[in-house]
Amino acid sequence: MILTGGTATAKKFLQMRPGIDLAAETGGKNSIIITALSDRDQAVKNLTHSAFSHSGQKCSAASLAILEAEVYDDPHFRRHLREAVASLKVGPAWDPSTKINPLIHEPTGALKRGLTTLEEGEEWLLAPKQDPHNPNLWSPGIKLGVRPGSFTHMTELFGPVLGIMRADNLRHAIELANAVPYGLTSGLESLDEREQTLWLQEIEVGNCYINRTTTGAVVRRQPFGGCKASSFGNGSKAGGPNYICEFARATQIGLPQEKHPVNEWVNSLTSFLENIELTAEELGLWTASAANYAYWWKRMRQDQDPTKIVGQDNFFHYVPRKGIVLRIESDTNPLDALRVAAATLTCGAQLEVSWSGETIPSTPLDWSQLVPILRVIQETQEDFLTRVREGKLSRIRVAKKASHALKEAAAKSAAHIIDTPVLANGRLELLYYLREVSTSIDYHRYGNLGLREGELRKLIL
Repeated sequence: MILTGGTATAKKFLQMRPGIDLAAETGGKNSIIITALSDRDQAVKNLTHSAFSHSGQKCSAASLAILEAEVYDDPHFRRHLREAVASLKVGPAWDPSTKINPLIHEPTGALKRGLTTLEEGEEWLLAPKQDPHNPNLWSPGIKLGVRPGSFTHMTELFGPVLGIMRADNLRHAIELANAVPYGLTSGLESLDEREQTLWLQEIEVGNCYINRTTTGAVVRRQPFGGCKASSFGNGSKAGGPNYICEFARATQIGLPQEKHPVNEWVNSLTSFLENIELTAEELGLWTASAANYAYWWKRMRQDQDPTKIVGQDNFFHYVPRKGIVLRIESDTNPLDALRVAAATLTCGAQLEVSWSGETIPSTPLDWSQLVPILRVIQETQEDFLTRVREGKLSRIRVAKKASHALKEAAAKSAAHIIDTPVLANGRLELLYYLREVSTSIDYHRYGNLGLREGELRKLIL
């Protein structure tokens, strides 16, 4: 099932049919961070467009601006932002000059509260107003003084209202941005490459935008999709190179030939492997798998910009996932479990092994011996399922078909289960342990390409 919609809708589908194969791109509480080293006029322009295009009715719309203290305290910036937003024409959708059009329905619930209520410490920089003749039509609103953990900070509003927060510095701003339960899009306004690098390393979203708007993703140029509560399923981005994998189930019919030397962590699994009585065929499967994982990770870890348009970098890259749990039962194939460990150790994904403590009579392995290579927890099936139900585990890998009990537990907390056969092909198996990130950077300055003018890029049409 493919869904573009609300987070609550995705969770409802999972509860209605535990184990449903769901690929969902859901909501977002998207922020733009503006530092003291930004072009403030450009920041006002990009923030205004990101927050109020389509009246804020886009999952990628910026409903939160986090300003470094120097910018937040600047009265000129506040005035310019207020004037820019106030200048947007509010009117009917059929008027070509309209910038703020009617909402799809009269605001209720969270949006109504966001448009009409101030929390403690908040004040209106620009108060929104409802049209007296059309209950669906609202002028844009801007809130100052939004506090950490408040309703406006944490809640997706999906309408023409923008909250503004004050941050001590860039690191503090990133902490505020990452504190929300969603992880769809985020923007940074800064001309300093050091700040851009830090932000890209720390921000937890699927689509990153630097010195440009946070809306308007284009297929292939900025493949779209997020993480955390903004994504359900394996997480392959729409418009990206792996989206077709959401509709396919691969079968291993032969061993891959591409190979590369494995890293020290994977090599350290060899001593544990000696405890398994492997046939020549199984040993060949292990060797081919580990070498192919290394080969593909060497290729996949490189940033890719397939479009190379003038004035804008668009990188697609992979980030190792956190919080993956491999569940091992007495009937788990030990070679498959070790191949999962090899895949995660190859790409640097964070893996925890949950072991029932039971062993196969023919292969009495003590999985706790994987420590300190991996974190291993010995727990009963019921203790493991309890952790799943309570939402303590978000991504679970099993090397066999998931049980009905596991599917029901995962449905309660919207955890994602990977129960497809373990593949030797790293191009596919590694996708379970990597998160896709799109980064779009406007490197031109008002059309001036600077030192990059001589680069070979796509022709301007």
